[in-house]
Amino acid sequence: MSSTPTKSAEDTQKPSGHMGNRDEFKHPSRMVKRPGPLLRWLGSAFFKDVRFDDTAVNTIREASDGHVPVFVLDTHSLLDYLFFNFAFLRFALPLVKFAPDVDLGWFRPLKGFFSEFGRKISRLWKRKESREEGLARALELAQPSLLFLKRERTLIQWGGDTKDPFLDTFVELSSRCPAPITLIPLQVIWDQKPESYRRSMIDVLLGDPQSPGRLRKFLSFLRNFKRAQVRVGHPVQLAQFVSNDEGDPATFSSRLRFALAKEFLLESKAIRGPVLKGAKRIIDEISRTPPFIADVAAAAAELGMTPKATEAKALSKLRKMAADFRFNWLETFATTIGLLFQRIFTGIAVDTQGLDAIREAARNGPIVLIPSHRSHMDYLVYSLVFYTHGLIPPHIAAGDNLTFWPMGTIFRRSGAFFIPRSIQGNILDSVVLRHYVRKLLKDGYWIEMFVEGTRSRTGKAITPRLGMLSMVINAVATGAAPDVNIVPAAVTYEKVVEEPAYNRESLGQSKTKENALGLARSAKVLATRYGRMYVQFNEPLGVLDFLRQQNVQMPIAQGESVPIEIVRRFAFNVMHRIDRCFVVTPYHLVAFALIIHRRRGIELSQLLDRFGALIAELAEKEALFADQIVEKLENAGLWPIPESDSAQAIGRVFQEDIENVLGSLRNQINVSELDGNIVLSVKPTGRMALDYYKNGIIHFFVGDAILATALLATPTHESLENIRQRCLNLSTIFKLEFIYAPGESFEALFEKFLDKFTKAGLIEVADGQVSVPASATEFLADRSAVLRPFMESYLVVCKTIIDIGPSVTEKDCTKTALRKGKTMFSVGDIELAESVSAVRFKFAFRYVQQRAAKEEVPILEAARLTLQELELSP
Repeated sequence: MSSTPTKSAEDTQKPSGHMGNRDEFKHPSRMVKRPGPLLRWLGSAFFKDVRFDDTAVNTIREASDGHVPVFVLDTHSLLDYLFFNFAFLRFALPLVKFAPDVDLGWFRPLKGFFSEFGRKISRLWKRKESREEGLARALELAQPSLLFLKRERTLIQWGGDTKDPFLDTFVELSSRCPAPITLIPLQVIWDQKPESYRRSMIDVLLGDPQSPGRLRKFLSFLRNFKRAQVRVGHPVQLAQFVSNDEGDPATFSSRLRFALAKEFLLESKAIRGPVLKGAKRIIDEISRTPPFIADVAAAAAELGMTPKATEAKALSKLRKMAADFRFNWLETFATTIGLLFQRIFTGIAVDTQGLDAIREAARNGPIVLIPSHRSHMDYLVYSLVFYTHGLIPPHIAAGDNLTFWPMGTIFRRSGAFFIPRSIQGNILDSVVLRHYVRKLLKDGYWIEMFVEGTRSRTGKAITPRLGMLSMVINAVATGAAPDVNIVPAAVTYEKVVEEPAYNRESLGQSKTKENALGLARSAKVLATRYGRMYVQFNEPLGVLDFLRQQNVQMPIAQGESVPIEIVRRFAFNVMHRIDRCFVVTPYHLVAFALIIHRRRGIELSQLLDRFGALIAELAEKEALFADQIVEKLENAGLWPIPESDSAQAIGRVFQEDIENVLGSLRNQINVSELDGNIVLSVKPTGRMALDYYKNGIIHFFVGDAILATALLATPTHESLENIRQRCLNLSTIFKLEFIYAPGESFEALFEKFLDKFTKAGLIEVADGQVSVPASATEFLADRSAVLRPFMESYLVVCKTIIDIGPSVTEKDCTKTALRKGKTMFSVGDIELAESVSAVRFKFAFRYVQQRAAKEEVPILEAARLTLQELELSP
């Protein structure tokens, strides 16, 4: 796309609603068809860098189709008008023929300039056409026009109303237009900085940053033109607006002005956010609210402390927790992080459609971003993505282990607030966090929080913690926030920076606490490339709509809470949507194919076939694929995936990619050449790393794996009821490991997968009996292998609990299970090295502990029951 407007852009325009010859209407304000030297220079030097995305362009085109477009700018600005002249030429949009108080004579070609100059001289002795007369002519000829809601502030103007009454004139004259009119709100955001309660000296000298005068706008333009962006509000069809209004013209004009101003406010809010308050102001406002005072008093009574001492302690905790967001710090931090990411990642692919959905949802209430948590990089990614794509970055709920100097200060000034690792049982921490979250949402700030509570060391989702999400939901239920939009999200890393640390933790080594020294040492990551990063969003979920669907009567009283089961239902729905955000990369596919292979080695040709088969299967499951996968399949004519057996053809397309992945896995695999065939085998010490990446896509295969494992427990025939019970047992045992499809009962899911296996010819069901054809055993064994490490880990833990006895603790169990697991692997009682995982042992212990409490049996009995159910499976 050319950066300089050309004649062809104007020639291709066919504005809808046009009546008569366009050239009959000439007004000094009309946009130029052929830019003069000055506009060409502005375009090539500055305007070409302004982001004007396809969504905005298409909105204008659709709104202009069959209607006369009347564009509306918030504030009179020659600079903005010139930019839109450039942009409308560039994207072949309808050129404006009239705008009040604008003269583009200086920006026309030299020939046109002198002609215009001559006309100006001749008009000195004639009556000048008023702007009312100019608008009337434009409307009568159905010409595209442009209006300003407000006059610009002058340098010496203090206070006063800047409203431009010309909109009232437009309303009076609009009936003269022979075609329907659509008003299209436009704005160029030259400065993303939020409005602040703190007024700087620049604000005093140059005026309100949200309604800037010429000098302030020009300075913002020079500083930010490379990051500026265009926003198009929701078009307003004038006829439809008139039909909904029964008032007098003055009332109608006021309502129209309010509707247009609201569009500017809503679009700006997603970019700049609410008015920015410092930490001291937020803390002061929280401390004065009656609910906070009442909750602190209740906590004082429960803790046996005086109200004054409790309040002082609560405010101290609040000061340690609160973010002190400062946009200039964020800008510097984001620039630094951008440079860091350019060094260690080969690229970042961002779901821009998801960002558009977030921007739209933000019109209805603040955004709460709930991403997966795979890496410390997660804290940095979303702020960078939002900042670089013109959205206000969220306040981030970070662990208080990240307050170390100097990063703690940088994080805090960039929007992080710090919460204790666990607030369960700590009354005052809970009160402080609840009211802080409530305040952020009430004031309209966006929040980023990780409901998993910690980074996943296994590469798959962790079952959600409900505490902070419950606070968000209750803020809506009590009416503190009118609504909140929850956005599930995920970052897919081809390689995770913390991979070595995760492997060490799985082997039972202590986790290294984050500090400045540790951060400095991590600088070695700068010498490593970690592949591509994929940032994906699921559609926003309105909390208010969800609560209404759950028949929650709102507003609930202060001090009451939404039932925890409703919160849990919402949390698992969010986690399921997060799983659907993960992107399948060649790295995941190679790791998956290698790790589930049950033999000692695999030939490269066989790996290619398995790679292709996995792509075909995942496409059927509607997985998201990395852009290079889809691009290569399209180029090979294999996208969409053909229904016929195409695994081999797909695998050959990706041979180079597979070999590149194998090269990066040289420390985890052995490669040898036998009789001209390349044979690959996974080193025992490399299985943990491959298992991590396999788990990145495991959620697509859990249902298949559970049914396959249940089927392989018996070699020939089995009753359908026994298969069903075995699947129920397995899905219950692994409920802390996997996120099952929300809103579907076990019975419905069982029938779904049973029907799928039957149609695929993997099983035969007749007279209440299930049989497995010999041809299906290899596929079922592959799918069962997905679950095998979990089964072996849980088996080790159950035996360890029984060995230790009723006084067993999680710490003792994990430590002993590591020794026992290594022994069992060495003697062949378990097959997989990755089964000896301290991380998985902890989840296994928690399951047995929860089962004992739920079934009201001793923990030893719960371990025996679980062991029995596991040993019934292969």
